[in-house]
Amino acid sequence: RQQWITSNDSDPGPLDTVIRISRQATAIDPDYAKAWGLMALAQARLIVTFNRKVDARSAARTALAIDPDLPEARLALALLAAGDSDFDEANREVAAALAVDPESFEVNKVAARIFFQQEDIDKAIEHYEKAVAMVDGDYHASGMLLTCYVAKDDEENSKRTAQMTIDRCKAALEKDPGNGGAYGMGAGGLGVLGMADEAREWTRKALLIDPENQSMRYNLACNLTRSLHDDESAMDILETLFQETGTALLVHAEADPDLQRIRDNPRFQKMLADAKERASGQ
Repeated sequence: RQQWITSNDSDPGPLDTVIRISRQATAIDPDYAKAWGLMALAQARLIVTFNRKVDARSAARTALAIDPDLPEARLALALLAAGDSDFDEANREVAAALAVDPESFEVNKVAARIFFQQEDIDKAIEHYEKAVAMVDGDYHASGMLLTCYVAKDDEENSKRTAQMTIDRCKAALEKDPGNGGAYGMGAGGLGVLGMADEAREWTRKALLIDPENQSMRYNLACNLTRSLHDDESAMDILETLFQETGTALLVHAEADPDLQRIRDNPRFQKMLADAKERASGQ
């Protein structure tokens, strides 16, 4: 579980570690439902965040055959359903997970994501607030919470969560100066606080350190248009990214209020339409 948290939705390495450890655990004890569930959740994250071609449903179904109420397996299925725009199924799985463990970090963070992608910002805030209170090392959840408050024009909470995100990213960078994801999410906090030069410097460092990181590049693009009002640079990043990514990120982008400034831009509309057509043919 700690590896899954450490990933911060920007580093696939800890997720790969979860899968390896879970496979070892299930090889020793095939009825270890929690290990199957964590494997499924990590695999689902690899699919929706990093466009990996893995099978998360098999592990999730195995887990649920052993323990029908296991939240981790429900969350994996919720992420996969949302990535396919099946929000009826995603909501059912999230509701089942919340009914079993409403105080779980994983449950609240995935629930927040599912509500966010349906543009239910108030419910997303409710669950992101719970997630950030549970794990102070998760800068991704605080960054998403920041997006929600900016979307609601809540200046006080936007400033609070911007500073929270910067602080968490700086703490992550003290442990790992090569953490491009932390630079990418931290740039968003800097942008909201009006620190444009610092935000651009963190953007430059992020792209230098980890230029292939899809999640990080998406976050950089969001900040460029939302806070720095550099729409062309944002679309430059997204145009390349949309040629590489799968359907899950496109679903997320369609709902993301950070992209509101470019939503009606013909260039953005074309790149999104082209990406959806390509992804649907895969």
